[in-house]
Amino acid sequence: ATVNLSSTQLLAPAAGRVVQLNNAPGEIVAPGSAAVVLGAGGLVINVGLPETSFAKVKPEALRGGDSRKNAAALLDVLKGRKGPFRDVALLNAAAALLVAGRAHDLEGGILLAKKSVDSGEAEGRLDRLLAVSNA
Repeated sequence: ATVNLSSTQLLAPAAGRVVQLNNAPGEIVAPGSAAVVLGAGGLVINVGLPETSFAKVKPEALRGGDSRKNAAALLDVLKGRKGPFRDVALLNAAAALLVAGRAHDLEGGILLAKKSVDSGEAEGRLDRLLAVSNA
């Protein structure tokens, strides 16, 4: 399901007072994290976004290794291999594209990142960087 993040609103589940604001408008928030903490009638309520837009990745699936293993994982991502490394790489690239003004939202940034990887453009840029740095 696609979520229109530009029109997403967080609504307080109960009357109360904001006791903690974890993010500024326009800041990137990790799925499942509390954006606002409310104090209501002696209760503390964490208000956040559900993890609906991104695949759930277990931290151990992202554990790196030695330099050869990490380089191989990067090349797998650039060759289009699906998996948790690709998911995180696309999200990071989307955030960078958003900050750089190349994408209007994370969804658009992910689409641009996927296009770059799937077309071979990202791998080609790495190849050019390696050629220049080894010259």
